[in-house]
Amino acid sequence: MDVGAAAISRSEQLERMLGDMNLHEDKDTAELSQLYEVVDRLRTAAKDAQALVDKAMATSHTFFPLIESAYSCAGADKALQMAHRLH
Repeated sequence: MDVGAAAISRSEQLERMLGDMNLHEDKDTAELSQLYEVVDRLRTAAKDAQALVDKAMATSHTFFPLIESAYSCAGADKALQMAHRLH
């Protein structure tokens, strides 16, 4: 086999290898893109969940004075303790 034929053979082999690598890279890029989209959605969901928790906490703080002023009987302490356990 002469040098030119060997060079052509190796060149074709390299082109096939590069094509395979490009396919794998494209697949990896697509998978990473999907992963970034999922992470962004999770970040948004986490922010929404935190906002709801913060709102619930703020709302529950208003119940303590309401319970104290509404229940002047022995049940007030039990109601307050139940409200505290929510936190």
